[in-house]
Amino acid sequence: MNKVFLFGHITRDPVIFENKSTCMKFNLATNERFKKYGTDEWQEKSHFHNITVWGGKADFLNGKLFKGMPVVIEGRNVDSKYPSKTTGETVYSYAVEAIDVKIIPGWKKSNRDTHDEDDFDI
Repeated sequence: MNKVFLFGHITRDPVIFENKSTCMKFNLATNERFKKYGTDEWQEKSHFHNITVWGGKADFLNGKLFKGMPVVIEGRNVDSKYPSKTTGETVYSYAVEAIDVKIIPGWKKSNRDTHDEDDFDI
């Protein structure tokens, strides 16, 4: 089974690409908190994930997601490889293809007054 659940904050405004189907891409930051081995000291580590949303889901979310917004992503891991444009070497990329995106209610958005705070569910 290939299933991923992530809770985090969008690190920059999403970008939309139009081809045969609409594609939305954005990055998500998540945090991990853990105790350092052998001590009572807590540490925090941040992780950054590439998120891709396709088709009607991307169309629906266009204009509703913004930098800083907390979201829950349900999706699957996808990987791809392609030749580098500069060196020709194989480049590997990893992303989460979103099946569902939930905006956390109550998000206070400064300077984003033109958008509702509703819980958008795709």
